[in-house]
Amino acid sequence: MKKIDKLLIYRIVFAVIGWIGLFGHFIFKVMNRGAGTSVGGALLDSVSHYTIQTNILVLVWFTIAIVARLTNRDFKILSSFYKGAITLYISFTFVIYAVLLSGLWAPEGIEALLAFISHYITPVAFMIDWVFYEFKGHKEDRYEWRNVVKWLVYPLVYLGYLLIYGGMTGRYFYPFLYVPKIGWDGLVVSVVVLCGCYIVAGGVYIAVGRVIGKRVDK
Repeated sequence: MKKIDKLLIYRIVFAVIGWIGLFGHFIFKVMNRGAGTSVGGALLDSVSHYTIQTNILVLVWFTIAIVARLTNRDFKILSSFYKGAITLYISFTFVIYAVLLSGLWAPEGIEALLAFISHYITPVAFMIDWVFYEFKGHKEDRYEWRNVVKWLVYPLVYLGYLLIYGGMTGRYFYPFLYVPKIGWDGLVVSVVVLCGCYIVAGGVYIAVGRVIGKRVDK
């Protein structure tokens, strides 16, 4: 009897849930866009959110991982470097929403379900998958401490984009990045704190990954 590939099933299940949630979010935003807002404008506003971008990264990774497992192929994005980076990014989606943002927003009905998928289900599923991935062992693909700095590139690029988008539309999305209220000095403080958190969290992921790797090698 052929052995059931539990990891493959796990990834398929959460990829399907995630994609349904993501496209559901887009449809909801388009259908409920404000007067004078085009479909393109509504979609651009949606994908300008850190949450949506990190969910897309996760779902693309899941999809490629599924294809790789079914075809016995390998892809660069499946390496520890990219898996660790995406895990770090989606972790912040989960933590920042749970700790700072959930109390500021009370979605209802289908919007509440879509928000739960993107902020909780997909992030937690991917973090659990990271553990599965590390216990598989990747002797040729170990984490390096310098990855912590490299992983900062996306958050900083996103910050630059958000400042431009916010300056043009007035929508900065997150209170700790809302320049009109906190000012540029407040923004600097927020950026320093966030970078510090990314570095610490990235270091933790690398340390745990290296420990798991050593145990798997034995």
